[in-house]
Amino acid sequence: MKQKLDISWLMGMIVKTPCIIGLFWLVIGISTPVALGEESEAKNYYDQCIESRLENCERKASYETCAGPRLQECAARAHKEAAFLRANKDQLMADMESEKVKPIKYKVDYTLIKAYHRTGE
Repeated sequence: MKQKLDISWLMGMIVKTPCIIGLFWLVIGISTPVALGEESEAKNYYDQCIESRLENCERKASYETCAGPRLQECAARAHKEAAFLRANKDQLMADMESEKVKPIKYKVDYTLIKAYHRTGE
């Protein structure tokens, strides 16, 4: 009597392999747009944070007409920082993107403050 070869495991592998490969490409295809979306979201967040800092600087710059010398100094510093942020906004956003700064307010603010103080103003 001849024994039959059990090839069911081979048939299972033939069926499973294309499914596994298909799932792999599906995951790759889905994760790529998500990663690209995260980059644009981060860039939008950087822009919002810079605009927020600009608004704060402009508010502080309005203190230049106050009688107190400390408020006038604060206003002058805020005016310089606002000018720096306006002049370098695109470069700051590109730097934060290349450094992969997480879109968290305190991290973005720290990066902006550090960049401003590197200029020596």
